[in-house]
Amino acid sequence: MVETPLTESADLGGQARGARAWLKRALIVTKCAVSGVLLWFLITRYAPSAEHFTRINLAWAAIATALLLIQPVLNAQRWRLLLARFDAKPALKTVYAVYYSALFFMQVLPSIGGDVIRALYFRSLGAAPGATVISVLLDRALALVSLMIVLVASVPFVLRLAGSDAAFVLAAIGIGSLGAVFGFAAALPLIRRMRLWRSAPDALRHALDSLRWSLFSKVALTRLFPMSIAVHVISVAAIYFCALSMGMGGAALIAAAAAGPAMLLAQILPISIGGWGMREMTAVIMLQGAGIDPTNAVVLSVVFGLCALVAALPGLPAWLTLKT
Repeated sequence: MVETPLTESADLGGQARGARAWLKRALIVTKCAVSGVLLWFLITRYAPSAEHFTRINLAWAAIATALLLIQPVLNAQRWRLLLARFDAKPALKTVYAVYYSALFFMQVLPSIGGDVIRALYFRSLGAAPGATVISVLLDRALALVSLMIVLVASVPFVLRLAGSDAAFVLAAIGIGSLGAVFGFAAALPLIRRMRLWRSAPDALRHALDSLRWSLFSKVALTRLFPMSIAVHVISVAAIYFCALSMGMGGAALIAAAAAGPAMLLAQILPISIGGWGMREMTAVIMLQGAGIDPTNAVVLSVVFGLCALVAALPGLPAWLTLKT
């Protein structure tokens, strides 16, 4: 067979697709390994027993789960506002069903799996594929920026719980991230005047303009950020009720306020499956200052993770009802 530029291009394209598929599989295996190794280490080192879980007060755990059920409503409304930026006006129930489906897959797959689910239903959302992808990225960015705000607000509690070193690290992460994001968005009018901006792809320019809008617009300040911050506060409150379910009493509030935002940050890092392992390790590190032994810290994080998983289960039937 005579090689032509066309066949060579096809071969290269096939090789590139194969390399991407291999890389995706490798990343999934790596994330599973991270979660598995961390959980194995924590369980073997601190040995939480079945008795730790049978003593859980199910009423408090049910309240934590009920709180987490509120989050998809707020998140779906936030995402709907972002889709409206791209002239898509889907019904709230449709956005809610798609988002809840994605939430379920985020619990059982790497977090990007849930984002892929959302992008696949662009027709149901009445949005162009590119606009849907940008809206998902903006939604992720808003959630992360809002978490940084909550993380910075937790620093006084961290100072009391875990000492100045931990407080300094979290303050540096939070303030540094917020400064970088808001600083870049504020500088966009100047960046638009550069030749580099004019040569950038239209999709990238649209995404960056939308990022600035999602941070500084009236909609952002009055609706997007309040809803985003409320979602994280609900998670912290759920951690508090999980701590109460374990009988922590007076230590529950300071534990949730100080360790909760750090646990949420560890949970969303894209290096594990559903945050498992990373969240538990963070709980152990952060809660030692409150006099909570590592075993109970692991149990607290696992109970919170199980409550989040139960709250995400309705996403499966929601997904089964969707049509692409």
